[in-house]
Amino acid sequence: MNITLDPDKHQPTNVTDTAETRHQNYQELLELALDNNSKPSRPSKLRLSYLQVLMRSKQTLIANFGVICDQMHRAIPHVMLYMTTELGTSASVKGDGCGLVLRGRFKPSQVEVVLKKYCNEYVKCLMCGSFATDMNHDSTIRSNVQCCQNCHASRTLNNISQPTYKAQIGRRPRA
Repeated sequence: MNITLDPDKHQPTNVTDTAETRHQNYQELLELALDNNSKPSRPSKLRLSYLQVLMRSKQTLIANFGVICDQMHRAIPHVMLYMTTELGTSASVKGDGCGLVLRGRFKPSQVEVVLKKYCNEYVKCLMCGSFATDMNHDSTIRSNVQCCQNCHASRTLNNISQPTYKAQIGRRPRA
């Protein structure tokens, strides 16, 4: 191995560092990176159970609400707050903790749209597009923080804001 002294930097430099050794180092590093990253590069889809929506005269029941919240890895009160805010109504949880009772009549498609919007805003990682995320409350900044399990990115989530849709509950005024 030939080592020469660079007069400008006064540090030894390696003369035998050729393109072949750099290519070998690159190949070793590339193999190491590919071995450590065994997860798929494409984000996986979020597969939720089919919504079981029952419509009564003045109520809408979502029978498997707790199961859907568990599949999203989110707390029932947070998802319920988002749903009530977006639909502009009030809600309560059924006795077993798995069902949600919304005041007012809502079509299953309306509930599904709100649930998809929640997933895009509060479940999906913006960096890698994965749905494998956790939500934790950070008391120092008084906000929720989303942490991705795939890329380990974290971001502060927006607080649930004013509703974008106001449902009409009760009787309609006569003209």
